[in-house]
Amino acid sequence: MTRLLTPSFKRAIWLLCTIYLMAISVQSAAAIGSSFAFSTRLVINLCENIAALVFILLTISYYKFWSYIQWFSISELRRFSVFLIPAAYIFLNMDGIFPHSNAILLLAGINTIISAGFEELLCRAFALAILIREFELKQSKRPYLYAVLVSSFLFGLAHLANLITHPDTLGAVLGQVLYAFFIGVGFAACYIVTRSLLPLIIIHGVINYMSFISESGFEPDAKTFEDTLGTVVVCLPLFFFGLWLLRKEPGRALLGKRQTALTS
Repeated sequence: MTRLLTPSFKRAIWLLCTIYLMAISVQSAAAIGSSFAFSTRLVINLCENIAALVFILLTISYYKFWSYIQWFSISELRRFSVFLIPAAYIFLNMDGIFPHSNAILLLAGINTIISAGFEELLCRAFALAILIREFELKQSKRPYLYAVLVSSFLFGLAHLANLITHPDTLGAVLGQVLYAFFIGVGFAACYIVTRSLLPLIIIHGVINYMSFISESGFEPDAKTFEDTLGTVVVCLPLFFFGLWLLRKEPGRALLGKRQTALTS
C-alpha cells in the first residue's frame, strides 16, 4: 500500500476529489439559480445536469483529455455482448408505467441522457484515464482492476452529496454509496473491455428514464438503509460481473502508449 501512496498518486486522488466536489458545487449553484426562474423539479434538475455536463466538457478540454476518451470501438464489437448485463437493469428498473404528458416525457428523456453523459464522462472515462496511467506508472500488477475499484469507490462516495439536500436520510444515502460502487465496477469494466463509452451512456440514460416513467411522484423518499437494501442486492451482481470481466488484464492498452503522468 505504501508504494501506491506516492506524491503522484496522491495528486491524482486529490485532483479527482477536487473535480468531483467542483462538479457537485456547479450542480448546486445551478439548482439554486434555476429555482428563481422555474418551479418544476424536472426543469431545475435539467439545469443542474446541463451545468454539470458543461463543466466536465470544459475540464476535459482544459486537461487535453479528449484523446483518452474511447467513444466507440468497432474493433471490439465482438465483445459488445457484455453490455447485455447492464442493459438488463433497464427492465429490472421498470415497476409500472405512470402517465406523463408528452412534454414531460421529452424533457425527462433529454435530462436523463445529459445526466448519464455527465456521469459516464466524469466517473468512468475521465477518472479511469487518470487512475490507469498512475497505476501503470507505479508498475502495479493490476492497473486496470485497481483503477476500476478506486474510481468506483470515489463514484460511490460522491453520493454522500445527497446529504446536503436530505440530511435526515443517512441510512438511505449509505445504501446509495454501496450500490453506486457496485454499478461503478460493472460499468467501468464494460468500458475497459469494449473501449466504448457511448453504449454505457445510452444504457445509463435509459435506465434512469425507465425509473422516471415508473414513478408516480407520490412515493415516499427512502430514509433508511433498509429502504435501499433491495437495490443494493439487485446491483451486487454487477460488482461480481465487473470483477469477472477483469479477471485478466486487457491485452490492449485503453489509453495508448503515452508514458507521462497525467497529473504532472
